[in-house]
Amino acid sequence: MSSSSSSSSSSSGRPVNGAANGTGMRPSASLPSLASAVPDNRDPDPVDDADPPMAQEAVRDPILEAQLNEKRKQEEVLARLPKEYYDPEFDPLGFTLSTMPAQIAEANQYLNTMLAERNKQLKAINSQIADRVFSNYDAFVKGMVHIRQVGYDLNTTANLCQRSRIALNSTNDQLTSKQLEVIAKTRKQKILQHVVGTLVEFKKLQK
Repeated sequence: MSSSSSSSSSSSGRPVNGAANGTGMRPSASLPSLASAVPDNRDPDPVDDADPPMAQEAVRDPILEAQLNEKRKQEEVLARLPKEYYDPEFDPLGFTLSTMPAQIAEANQYLNTMLAERNKQLKAINSQIADRVFSNYDAFVKGMVHIRQVGYDLNTTANLCQRSRIALNSTNDQLTSKQLEVIAKTRKQKILQHVVGTLVEFKKLQK
């Protein structure tokens, strides 16, 4: 009987334990853990199994891939350019004539192939120059402003030089005319002095 009463009291559980703590609820020590009761089906570390969003975007960006492919193609095209073209004293006409086949048909095909290749290389060089210019856009703008300022200063200097030359020519003309006037007055003074001396002699003779 005692075993059956204990089992019934344990099976009912709630009134007995509620009477024990006086709250009508089971103690916190006897509550089962909800985290342990609910199965955890989540991925323990989803970040480790997948790439970061920025990495996925960088890899899957078609514009970036196209730019990288275009850059690789340009490098391959420029790699085929002979090193002689980088020499400032290089003669491209003489180089082309020296490497051109003797047969007319082969020479025509050779020239067409070389023309297409050189156009590709020129396009690649222009693209790299444009990239460098745009990458240094701030310095480029400052340089253009400086060039404009230098042009303004040069124009101002040219105007000042022109005005100064006009002033110097005018001064030179004035100096020349003044010198002639001084010479003429000097001669006139000498003539007058000679006349005065002659008159003085006449007066002496009359006395």
